Amino acid sequence: MVDLTDKVVLVTGASSGIGAAMARCFSREGAYVALTARSREGLHRTSKTCPGPTLEIPGDLLRSADREKIVDRILERWNRIDVLVNNAGLGMYGSFLEVTEEIWRRVFEINLFAAMEMTRSVLPVMLERDRGPIFSPARS
Repeated sequence: MVDLTDKVVLVTGASSGIGAAMARCFSREGAYVALTARSREGLHRTSKTCPGPTLEIPGDLLRSADREKIVDRILERWNRIDVLVNNAGLGMYGSFLEVTEEIWRRVFEINLFAAMEMTRSVLPVMLERDRGPIFSPARS
């Protein structure tokens, strides 16, 4: 088991579901957890269920200004990011033939490009310290 005590963990898509559950688990293991998602209310609900220190940062990962704000707020508060969990994502439901191009593009924007760009935003901070795992859970 990895010791997460005092590690700064950024979890995207932390307002509900798997992201919220991961945030709680990291917090129980002693991590400082930065929570981000579009839903301010969802982030607050998740934060209240974490036993340790949290930082709620609402934002849209498709917007570069929001990604920059997320990283800046974490660095202002804790001066580092030790772990990135790219959890934010969308599911695509329905018949392949009925799903529109617009829906496909939205799924790819969130599930692929948002994770890539969030990684690009956090990676310089991690490289500066020569460490930091980045996780992007698989989606079905």
